[in-house]
Amino acid sequence: MKKNIIKITLDLLMAITFALLMNPRVLNGLPFHEIVGLLIGVAILTHIGLNFRWVIQTSKKIFNPAHPGKTRFSFALNILLLISMATIIITGILISRVVLPSLAIESSRGHSGTT
Repeated sequence: MKKNIIKITLDLLMAITFALLMNPRVLNGLPFHEIVGLLIGVAILTHIGLNFRWVIQTSKKIFNPAHPGKTRFSFALNILLLISMATIIITGILISRVVLPSLAIESSRGHSGTT
């Protein structure tokens, strides 16, 4: 029961955080956006860790036609969400200006006067 409360709390906090991250000007602006964006990545990994048994069990049976369609749909949706969140976090790191500026991809936009 305690593990379920932790899972529900983590999921709720991730949903609220994700909503706050939709606007990079929320709270402290870009620093908050980048730091919390990385922290949500840690929260996602924690979420997967807490549900790892389900991931393994479902992965083994996903192509079995007798497996419930609802579970297969849920599994596919979770894989797509994982891919999209990983893409968002990786591209966020690549354009970071505050947390990891040394990894950021330089943009030529906004640099006038150089030829």
